[in-house]
Amino acid sequence: MAPLLENEDTPGKWKTGEKFLKEGTPGAIRLLTELDWKKTFEDLRSMKWAIIVRVIGGIIIRYIFIQLLMSIIYYIAIVFFLFFPSFYLNIIAAYPDLIRLIFYLIPIPIAVFISKSDIKKYYQKLGSVDYLIWSLRWLYNEFKGMKFEA
Repeated sequence: MAPLLENEDTPGKWKTGEKFLKEGTPGAIRLLTELDWKKTFEDLRSMKWAIIVRVIGGIIIRYIFIQLLMSIIYYIAIVFFLFFPSFYLNIIAAYPDLIRLIFYLIPIPIAVFISKSDIKKYYQKLGSVDYLIWSLRWLYNEFKGMKFEA
């Protein structure tokens, strides 16, 4: 089987695409017979994992940014309370572990809330990729059972 692409790095540039398009149905059948179905399904599965990693990575980056902002606010508050002592300084001093726990846990729901639109968008993309995989599997199963005669 000869590869259909001139350069694997540039999608959409078919080596003999125009020739196949001019042939009509026989050209389409030839394209389907030369298609590497296993690699296509593996690429689509990899795409699903890439989408999931993208969503999780976005949430983690937002979490880190929010935690950084909260740490800056925490240190500004400490400096402020040192110059202007108050009752709140006693709370911060008495419960340092609780304060640290809050600074690690509070950014999680905030990061997820901020990422809500990304989560929705990429969830829809995951659904589209799943639908594409199911459709291609149906096409492949139908196509491999057919016998073509000239």
